[in-house]
Amino acid sequence: MMRYHATAAGNVPFTEEEEITRDAEETANVAAEQQALAAQAEAEVKAKLREIDISSIRSIREYIATKPDAPEYLKTYEAQAVAEREKLIG
Repeated sequence: MMRYHATAAGNVPFTEEEEITRDAEETANVAAEQQALAAQAEAEVKAKLREIDISSIRSIREYIATKPDAPEYLKTYEAQAVAEREKLIG
């Protein structure tokens, strides 16, 4: 599709060089948009994974802390977490 410059004298077609330059600009813009969308999607996935990891860490700690052979430091962390949650519940 031929592109034109709007001038006082009317529409003037792009030169072949201007067409090539404009095509390259449009290609670069599309690539940049796709890259930005991919980065946003990746960031959303990573955020969801962090949320899952944080939730599961608590669940795993709670589960392991109830076992008789659980490491003492893990039992201590769980007791501290319970105490801190109590402050929120009041």
